[in-house]
Amino acid sequence: MSFIKRAWISIIRRPSKSIILLLIIFILGNIIAGAISIRQGALSTQIALQKKMFPAVVLEEDTVSVIEDYGNKYYENEDYLNNIQLGYDEITELVKKLGSLPQVEYYNYSSSAIATTKSFKPYNNGNLYSTYFDLAGTCNPEHIDFPTNSSKLIEGRHFTQDEIDNLSYVAIISKKLADTNNLTCNSTMTMDIQTVEDGNPIFVDLKVVGIFEPQGEVMEGLEDNRDNQIYMPNILIDKITKDLDSVADFSSTGLTSPNLYDIVFLLKDSSQIDAFEQSGQQYLPKYYTWADNKVSYEFFATPMESMKWIASVVLLAIIGAAIIILSLLITLFLRDRRHEIGILLAIGERKIKIVGQIVLEIALISIIAISLSLFSGNILSSAVSDKMLNDQITAQEEQLEQIGYMSISSRLDFMGYSNDISSEDLREIYKVPLDVNVICLYYIIGILTVIISTIIPLIYVTRLKPKKILM
Repeated sequence: MSFIKRAWISIIRRPSKSIILLLIIFILGNIIAGAISIRQGALSTQIALQKKMFPAVVLEEDTVSVIEDYGNKYYENEDYLNNIQLGYDEITELVKKLGSLPQVEYYNYSSSAIATTKSFKPYNNGNLYSTYFDLAGTCNPEHIDFPTNSSKLIEGRHFTQDEIDNLSYVAIISKKLADTNNLTCNSTMTMDIQTVEDGNPIFVDLKVVGIFEPQGEVMEGLEDNRDNQIYMPNILIDKITKDLDSVADFSSTGLTSPNLYDIVFLLKDSSQIDAFEQSGQQYLPKYYTWADNKVSYEFFATPMESMKWIASVVLLAIIGAAIIILSLLITLFLRDRRHEIGILLAIGERKIKIVGQIVLEIALISIIAISLSLFSGNILSSAVSDKMLNDQITAQEEQLEQIGYMSISSRLDFMGYSNDISSEDLREIYKVPLDVNVICLYYIIGILTVIISTIIPLIYVTRLKPKKILM
């Protein structure tokens, strides 16, 4: 009789032991399948959240280093003011180096300004900041707000390369600002820009070449700022700035010079943020650092990291427990079959065939148990993980109430490039998967666990001598 047939007969003739082994593997398999499903679900959610992270990086002042070198009143130190301010040529050279890195899809360096006017009316919806205009420059025909979907051009056109390179009095304004001042596309608007309230204004005639609408959510309190934003070529903002005051001293004006705070790098993928920052670190000037949205991403991804860690610990623990339990159980069952094994050895059956029979018996029972536990474990893990996720999110929301959203915000949030991530996203995105990856991983771990568990009992079998067994 072949060892394959003997293995099948042995399973049928020992139903109680076969069922006990099947039930134990089934129970352990449920926990293993559940841990794998939870871990893979958390990992998939982390990846999905990372894709929702805005793939942009900006440069900002490294305040920690500045305070270390200049003290808390660094803003009064002339050396600090001289060292921190980069000229336009230095900025251009820096941006070209960083923009040439392989992770960069698009970049923009922008002169920016806060301006007030007397007769030209800002759009005002009762916001404190609605009396100011935000002049946003661009080094490209299309400001970075448009390819990033922060703004949408609804009428007219973007700037031409000639308008970017040569001084041209052109602007793109919001729909609400245009309606407030009765302006349309291709009309001329006259701005009486002044440095401070009741100051002497300069008059600037601008051609409206395009009209836009802000897109997406805006931080609370800054809604009107987007509608009072005016896009211009960098060269035009620099000209307006020089007309109001010298570039060397902006502290007395209502406008700011070209600065690193307005250099934005849009990357090809959010997963490349770390690689870009590491590659670009060598080019950073002193007292400047990177600003990105990783803080808010990591905050909202914390529940997934916790669940992944818990699932990993449970998985390792249950694999270890399964190896010990199954090894002892299989050894105990084989001890009861010593006479059967001794007879087979006495009649000349090779040990390799006896080992093959035992492995085949365990494999058949294990595959059935593993297959059944795959589905039940996935269902069980879904209920458990939902409870875990809700507890994690509740704790996270309580923490956010205490520390405030500003504590996880970055320069990008104030520029309108916020992560589209919330606690509700976690609930919507998180799913306990039962896909090919989970199934393959579960079968690999399950079968390897059973194989390792069988090694010790097989060593016991190979050391048996027929004379000692049958005497």
